[in-house]
Amino acid sequence: MNNIKNLFYISTVQVVNYLFPIITVPIIARTFGPENVGIINYIAAIVGYFSLFVNYSFNYTGVRWLSRNPADKNVLFCGIFIVQLAIFIFCTILFSVVIYLFQDLQRYSLLCWVSYFSCIASLFTQNWFLQSFSNFKVIAIFSFITKLITFILIILFISDKNDLVLYSAILNVTTFLTSLTIFIYTFRKYEIKAIIPSFFFIKSLISDGKYLFLSSIVTNIYTTTGIVILGVLSTKLDVGYYTSAQKLMDVSKSIVLLPISQIIFPILARKFGEGKEQGLETVKKVLPIFIVISIMFLFFINIFDELIVMLLFGKEFLPIISLVRILSIGLFAVFFGVFIGGQVMLNLGMDSAFVRIQIIIAILSLFINCLLVRANGGLVTSIVWSISEVVISLYQVVYLYRRGVIIFSWDTLSYNSILGSIKYVLNKK
Repeated sequence: MNNIKNLFYISTVQVVNYLFPIITVPIIARTFGPENVGIINYIAAIVGYFSLFVNYSFNYTGVRWLSRNPADKNVLFCGIFIVQLAIFIFCTILFSVVIYLFQDLQRYSLLCWVSYFSCIASLFTQNWFLQSFSNFKVIAIFSFITKLITFILIILFISDKNDLVLYSAILNVTTFLTSLTIFIYTFRKYEIKAIIPSFFFIKSLISDGKYLFLSSIVTNIYTTTGIVILGVLSTKLDVGYYTSAQKLMDVSKSIVLLPISQIIFPILARKFGEGKEQGLETVKKVLPIFIVISIMFLFFINIFDELIVMLLFGKEFLPIISLVRILSIGLFAVFFGVFIGGQVMLNLGMDSAFVRIQIIIAILSLFINCLLVRANGGLVTSIVWSISEVVISLYQVVYLYRRGVIIFSWDTLSYNSILGSIKYVLNKK
């Protein structure tokens, strides 16, 4: 029953996160047009690098650590915040230098700094703590309030192509204020005691998440970096097309896949904490429903792609249909990468193998993007991203199989397996 409630709250968070954008995207797309959308997303991609560092891998390792050691809540909360604060200070100095050195960013310096509020928000975002205590209700409430305020402000104040800075402020400053509010709520609600962790504890925090962090950096190279390369070597129009197609993928992923994965992540963390066999048995039980959902998504997005693009973005964005079809294949593979790599391989201590293939793919994708993007724009970026995700997921399955870890079987997609998977996810306490 608890998982059913948590599933409802997490589903609410994800629906809210993307229901309001689904309503506002048609307004923004038609107000700004593809090129201005490209400018916004180009700068957001650059700021995303810095947010990535501030987040480190604590959104995942924090949940894993606290789920297994609830008594460490004070030292863990303070330790993670101290590490993030140190990283944030360094990132802010570096961000200032980057804006000063690159003329392309100097033109939009105000927009850059307003967008940087999303990085400040990352410093105070402690949803991992609430997730560890299954307090999804609070996350859902704050998410709804934030999106509602954002939606109202966009409707009231965004009406012209010159409102780029104002639009960025509405998105990022509101997010920052919400994160700060949740930070204060968490600190008081759970009676966190401000302490300074030992150097060795800080070191262990950083070490515990180093492979996952490295993985996120490498993943960023063949995802977000493609947007930056497009902005530098191609045109902001190409950025607008590609990021709009990716936005559609992000919406689909969050609505369809993430709610359930966020529910089972703590379950898997606890089961793998009990032992390898318990963890793998749980993986086999929840795998069928994930496969079914991902297949349904793949068919849906390719059948209704033109209608979806017209409804969300308008006629100016029709060129992204081919990109959407290519990216949908990559997103289908992302599910397996997140599930098999992020939750099976890492929990089995296969960190180095998990990262190794991503490094290889990242280097190759970076090279191909730089070589071909100037002539072929977002089409190249889409193909490179999708192939990268497919290759990584296949490698992970093969790697596990060769080491005797078999999570797929011939009856994985049988009726009984699928039905049993649904019942397990909904009823597991």
